[in-house]
Amino acid sequence: MTASPSDTRQRSAVPHRGSTTAWTLSAPAVVVLAAVVLALSWRSELPNPIATHWGVHGVDDLGSFGPHVTAHVLIVASFALGLWGLAFFAGRDSMTRRFCNAAAVWFAVLLSTVLVGDLSVQRGLTDATEAGDTGGVLIGAFVLATAVAVVAAWATPADPPLPATAPVPDDAPMLSCGRGA
Repeated sequence: MTASPSDTRQRSAVPHRGSTTAWTLSAPAVVVLAAVVLALSWRSELPNPIATHWGVHGVDDLGSFGPHVTAHVLIVASFALGLWGLAFFAGRDSMTRRFCNAAAVWFAVLLSTVLVGDLSVQRGLTDATEAGDTGGVLIGAFVLATAVAVVAAWATPADPPLPATAPVPDDAPMLSCGRGA
C-alpha cells in the first residue's frame, strides 16, 4: 500500500502549532509573570538577604532578591523555550506535543509555586534564617503542578485519524508472531 500525496503531507506536517505555543510559551509566561508580580509586591516585607535554600535543619543559603527572581525567570523561560522548539518543529505526534506542553506547564507552575511559597514564609521577618519549614510548600507545588500539567496534556489536540485507504496487499511482508498470536 502506498500513501497518497495528501496522506504524506498530513503525516509530515506539524499540526496544532498555535496550541503548542499557547501551552509551552504563553502559559508558563503567565504563570511566571504572576509569580514575579506577587514577589515584587512583597519585596518591602522581605528580609535582606532572603533565604534561597532550605536543608534538613532549616535555611542553609541566603541571597539577594533580584538575582534570585531573575534566575527563576531565566530558568523557566529557557526550559519552556526548549520544549516549545521540540513540540513546534518536531511535534508531529500528539504524544510529543502532550509531553512538551505538560512538561513546560508543570515546570513553570512547580518553580513559581516554590518561589512564591518560599518568599511567603519570609514575609515580615528581619532575619531570613528564622524562616519556617517549606515542606508543605514543596508538596503543594508538586500537587498543583501535576494537576495543571494533566490539564495541559488533556487539552492538547489529538492526532487526526489516518485510516488506510486500501487493503493490505496479499504479497505484503508479514511478521510471524508465533503460535497463538
